[in-house]
Amino acid sequence: MSLVLAPTTLSRLSEVAVRAPVLGWVVTVAILTVGLPAAIFGQFHPGIVMPVTAMVAFVLWRPLARQSSEIFSIAGAGPALLVAALIVVASLGTNVVKASQHLATNRDPGVYLETGLWLADQGNLELDGREGPFLEHPELLGGGLGFTEFGDRSQLHAQFGHGTAVLIGVGSWFGGSRVAVRIPALLSAVGLFLWWSVLRRVSSPWWATVGTAALAVNLVFIHFSRDTFSEPLAFLLLAGATLVLTTSSSPLSWGAAGWVLGLSVAARIDMIMVVFGAAVLALLWSPTKRGSSAALAIGAASGTALAMVDLGLRSPEYLEDRWSALAPPLTLSGLLAVAALSGAAAGPRVRRLLPPRPSERSLKAAAGFGGALIVLAAFYALLIRPETVVQYSGFSGHIAGLQAREGLEIDGTRTYGENAMVWLTWYAGIGAVVLAVAGLVLGLTRLTRARAITLVAPLVLLVPMSVLYLQRPRITGDQIWAMRRFFPTMLPLLILLACMAGAWLGSVMRDRAGLTASRTLQLVAAGVLLLPPALVSWPARSDRTILWASTTIESLCETLGDDAAALILDQGLLGSHLVNSTRRVCKIPTARGTLGDIDLVALSSAWADEGRRLVVLEYAGWPIEGLIESNRHPMPQSHLERTLERLPEQISAGTRQVSVWRFPD
Repeated sequence: MSLVLAPTTLSRLSEVAVRAPVLGWVVTVAILTVGLPAAIFGQFHPGIVMPVTAMVAFVLWRPLARQSSEIFSIAGAGPALLVAALIVVASLGTNVVKASQHLATNRDPGVYLETGLWLADQGNLELDGREGPFLEHPELLGGGLGFTEFGDRSQLHAQFGHGTAVLIGVGSWFGGSRVAVRIPALLSAVGLFLWWSVLRRVSSPWWATVGTAALAVNLVFIHFSRDTFSEPLAFLLLAGATLVLTTSSSPLSWGAAGWVLGLSVAARIDMIMVVFGAAVLALLWSPTKRGSSAALAIGAASGTALAMVDLGLRSPEYLEDRWSALAPPLTLSGLLAVAALSGAAAGPRVRRLLPPRPSERSLKAAAGFGGALIVLAAFYALLIRPETVVQYSGFSGHIAGLQAREGLEIDGTRTYGENAMVWLTWYAGIGAVVLAVAGLVLGLTRLTRARAITLVAPLVLLVPMSVLYLQRPRITGDQIWAMRRFFPTMLPLLILLACMAGAWLGSVMRDRAGLTASRTLQLVAAGVLLLPPALVSWPARSDRTILWASTTIESLCETLGDDAAALILDQGLLGSHLVNSTRRVCKIPTARGTLGDIDLVALSSAWADEGRRLVVLEYAGWPIEGLIESNRHPMPQSHLERTLERLPEQISAGTRQVSVWRFPD
């Protein structure tokens, strides 16, 4: 029996492979378009969200289907497309199997997951907080890290935009927390395949496949795809919008792409920099693609407006905290969008006002000067800045603890952001960074010859945010945590530029030394792009964060009973990590606080009047005077080690015991 596929079979498989990720993007956008307003206004229920989502998905799919000759084109893709599909499927399978269980609200993934699971159960974004006698004690709190009490302090706002929580909530409808925790892996896989289509249009099908593999084996991609982070959703939305902009010229498609880019702010607030890029793109094309550029500007403004409504109504404390950083790019994006709309309305009159195209000699000189600046900037960021600059922020006890563990000078105000370019070399390899710098110089040269949308769109959308975070990441500087800043834009951009450079090197070598030399050089370049991230990822291949798995919480609930009221002490941060999930899963009143601030006898008496037993939870090892330890509950944990000046390689695993204390009978 022959294993060779018939041409018609190969063609059909290729058509399915190229359409599937676009359909996944459309469905995701439809869920957000319907689910986010439903969540904001407390109507997030399957009977409302899913039927309307199906209709919106159909409406979004139609303009893309009309452009099928380009966006779904498989001409020249050949076996490279199917190999890329296998890479994406393998990546998805591995990340789904290793999906994390992060119910502890110690860092952002726990907040996203807890919010999404609450949303699936209750249909709104006003989470329950303290109740009953707990409300009478102002020294207590009802929410963990990332949750803020408001009103009469009986309800909570969840930090961040709620796009990721909406997707997690929909996943929970289809299989509870076991499906919900795997949503980011699915989003990353769809985004990865979409990025293949973008890469193909600036390099070649095989180089796109190499780039897809390099991104799939990168530890940054793996780690953040396996936990409930917001970056996979941001990457998916950006990848799909970029593909649409580079393959379609219709106003409907560009309007949809703009809407998605604006909506990405509901996934990550810093995606406003991508909205800024969209406004620039609309302005650049306003004299020639009047309808499309106007649609892009309006779509981006509309999507951003919905994201801002979400933040303003359901996370106002977070919006206020980030407003000083958000306001400048938001304002500038609005001004550029107005300028784009004005340019589109003026049309030919604007074109007559544009200066004549510079001479070829001037363009070459500009490209040379720009290329030299790029090389110098990369040299400075990689070799000089880490030795001459130190970036600081507010004090972090977490950073100080890591410094002590690694034998470094103790200074908890350091962010290590001056090492941003060095971090890239850790995870992607120095060869990939060199290729990317060469690709950026090459891209600049190409843009002086012709302003092709296939190159302009990804550069304009990805470069602003990438440069911003290369200059100052604005994040706690432990690894691998700090690298989440580079997942949605910098890493995809690095891969795109490196693939461009690799394809160009192959073309030049083929013309000068023949096909064999060209293939040899390209194999070496592909190895430079693939091997370093694969070698870095291998020691941490079993990376999976387990911090309060759902089964562990359910077992704790059985121990506590239905008639309990749980006070979780903040000793060892247990209260801030566990209070939300205990309340949601056990369906009992919970609060957190510090032991010395609380009159336990009075609180127990007040709950007894309500027909409930007061139980106190804390990490084992600290006895509580006057109470009896009735149970010790094991809490298995595992996570990738945290580091500062080296790559994380080992998985930290262990079990902590949680003591359950009660009053004597």
